Amino acid sequence: MHHFTSRFALRLVLATALFGWASIGPAPADTQPMAAMGADCSSSAGRVQRLAKIVNTRDRNYHCLGVSVDADANISGIRFETHDAALDRASPSPGSRDVHVRDFSLAEIASPHGAVLDGVPGHDAVMLQGDIPPAATAASLAVTFLYNGITGESRECSITLDRRQETSWHLMNSRNQDVSLIVVKTWALPIIGTVGIETLQGICANG
Repeated sequence: MHHFTSRFALRLVLATALFGWASIGPAPADTQPMAAMGADCSSSAGRVQRLAKIVNTRDRNYHCLGVSVDADANISGIRFETHDAALDRASPSPGSRDVHVRDFSLAEIASPHGAVLDGVPGHDAVMLQGDIPPAATAASLAVTFLYNGITGESRECSITLDRRQETSWHLMNSRNQDVSLIVVKTWALPIIGTVGIETLQGICANG
């Protein structure tokens, strides 16, 4: 019984997708290396405005978070790019070799479950949920992340998308601070390894 429980817990942890585990995350909607925001997540990709770069304490992979906008700079969706840093370093070209681009509609984000930015079925690692009204200059959203992949415990942080003072959008935390870098701090158990996300440094108050 003890061995079965240990094997089950290990399988559960390995099935839990965290930021940086792009190889086992949800299937990307598209792969568009030429449209990527780049290594610093600052380049424009059509009507996409950059919000933040996301790194993690587990590996060198990174993500770019942005908003898709219309001709009036109103948000029409959320853009989430996953970059494989190992393939990027091996490439002689300035473009990224392995960029998975996913676009989430406002309806997906406003749904009760929200948009799953990263995870696997049954183990959603990071979700973004909230309503972005048409022509809004600010919107309050919630980011829920998987704190413990064994127990399924999740935690939540509040964020705001804001362009009231400028024409471009900014990501703000609950302390009204502009956030351009998010660090996903994971935590681990001996032998088992990474178990969950401790905090999202930059947007969570305890981070």
